[in-house]
Amino acid sequence: MPGGMTLAATRSNSTSGKTLSGRGPVATRSRSLSTVGVGKRIVAARLPRSPQLHAHNTTTQSESHSGSAKASMPVIRAFNPISLPSVEQIALASCATGLSVPLPYTSEEYCNEVATLRCETPQIVWDRQHNGKPDKVALGPYMGSSDWDKYRIVCPKIVDTAEAVLRSLHDQHVQVAFGDVLDYRGGSLLGWHQDSMDLSRHTFTIVLTLYTEGEGRFEWRRIGDSSLGDVVSSAQPARGDLVIHGLLCNNLLAHRAFWDTGRRLTLVLFCRSDSMTECLREHGMLSQITMRNWWSKDMETQR
Repeated sequence: MPGGMTLAATRSNSTSGKTLSGRGPVATRSRSLSTVGVGKRIVAARLPRSPQLHAHNTTTQSESHSGSAKASMPVIRAFNPISLPSVEQIALASCATGLSVPLPYTSEEYCNEVATLRCETPQIVWDRQHNGKPDKVALGPYMGSSDWDKYRIVCPKIVDTAEAVLRSLHDQHVQVAFGDVLDYRGGSLLGWHQDSMDLSRHTFTIVLTLYTEGEGRFEWRRIGDSSLGDVVSSAQPARGDLVIHGLLCNNLLAHRAFWDTGRRLTLVLFCRSDSMTECLREHGMLSQITMRNWWSKDMETQR
């Protein structure tokens, strides 16, 4: 990517129109005031202007005082963070927030790094295609940059992309309880579910699509007392689609993802921060996992 290139992330200007190449209220980004009610508490927040992503070439080689260079890490592209929703916008949104961001690396580069992870670190790869689920590369927790140092040689571009996303949450210092790369192939399904949202370590989730080929869907459905209601959003993910959902959304909506043909790579970050924990405490919000009331075994296999 040429030095000095400026790329603009795109977002929906409507809360009810098409979103993320699909339909329904996944993306709720707007330049007007957005009002969300939680019980008797009402929060109005002005959403930021369309963010900019600046990419430039850099190197991670170390240089001696004499000017000679010693290779230490692969050359990667550093880039400035985009602007993602605030703590309250994530916590109090009743549906997922989505936008499309330009990724700093090619699809081929991301796919090659996943192949390298499979070869070099097989102990963190969960082969699940035979069970109809996407394979998972479990990068583990990220409490600071040193936690994923061991992956910077194997998959520096995936790590770089993940860190850029975390830096983009400007009003909170984000920790990742679990970071995964999911590899969907034709026939892969993660059925209807809520994220666990153990609030001591997980208060919101980020899903970033790194690569797509073929067809599949990412869907959201209302949770009833004893069953699931209508599908409120169904979208075909595209490369660069980023979706964030917080506690209120997780309490109200179940989600699933499946891929019929081709392949989809996603980076999934299960996140927390002290700022988010404090926001949830101030609003008296609790995690409401109700899957025992509506989940059934056939949701693991039925489209």
